[in-house]
Amino acid sequence: MRKKTKILLFIISLFIIIIGVIGLYIFTQFDKYTLTIIEINGNTIKAEEKNTILYTFTAGNEVVKNINGQEIDTLELKVGDLAIVDEYADRICTVTKTENNEITVAVPVYYEFSTESTRIKDINENNIDIGGLQVGNLIEILNKKDNSINRTQMASSIKKLYGVKQIIVIDNKVEKASNMRATLKAIVVKVNDNNFLAMGIENGTGLYSVGLNNIELKKGQEILIYFNGDVMETYPAQLGDVGKIEILKDKSDTTVPDNILRFCYSSNENVTITISEISNSGITLNIKDTNELPYNYSHNYIINKKVKNKDYTGVGEQIGENTNNSTAGYTRNWNRIYLERS
Repeated sequence: MRKKTKILLFIISLFIIIIGVIGLYIFTQFDKYTLTIIEINGNTIKAEEKNTILYTFTAGNEVVKNINGQEIDTLELKVGDLAIVDEYADRICTVTKTENNEITVAVPVYYEFSTESTRIKDINENNIDIGGLQVGNLIEILNKKDNSINRTQMASSIKKLYGVKQIIVIDNKVEKASNMRATLKAIVVKVNDNNFLAMGIENGTGLYSVGLNNIELKKGQEILIYFNGDVMETYPAQLGDVGKIEILKDKSDTTVPDNILRFCYSSNENVTITISEISNSGITLNIKDTNELPYNYSHNYIINKKVKNKDYTGVGEQIGENTNNSTAGYTRNWNRIYLERS
């Protein structure tokens, strides 16, 4: 009887060891990542891994901006500050060390992966669908080893992951992702196919161009835009990485000025200008403007004698220089009559 018991215990122990070896083998075939979700687009998730790259530079040797895009003195940086360093201009970094004019920042790395063949569960092992995930969730994922492609040369610096087996939502914890750190309250002025134009309200006044971010918007709505704080100084200004857009009101109480409406909806294609009389003392113009909001026109004009530059080919960028007797060649000419479009 004792012999049978020993054999049975041996078989059970051997079975446990085999199961353990198999489990260990399976586990070592996957890499584990702890990430924060910053974007959900259908079955595709973009997530951020914080503090994975440490970058050190000498104060004054890098252009550094705050999350509002304003250039700052690197000597004023303190541990914990958020900053955009020229070397990693597409990401918001966290200052981790300042010593002897040497500044070290932690640079976040972004990942993108599909959930089509992935098990998603909560911390209690309950299965959930992708609808249970939200921007800001802290998650842990298992991805098959050697099944990722590093896209560090891409402008977005995203690493693509393929073969994500499992996603665990950790404690339903919501972290503040880098593209949720700044907000802009605005009113929708015009919605295009791939972007919309919005006028800032309160501190962020001005006109901004923003990607639609998988949300249906209508003219006149008041919205709150969450983004990484980066603003490109163009016109309209362009916001950096946008994390979320909330609709605050279907109809904003803010009135959009005519000059912004004119910029968004008027076109010089709807303007015809003809010269009815010209002399040494003056010029008479006939201007037909069929825009819903016509342009404002100046009563002072400059008359230039157009002489074709000998280097002008009709294509490419500016060719030649402006002189007293000739104008340089351009691929695009602006009509100087319109004040808003000059």
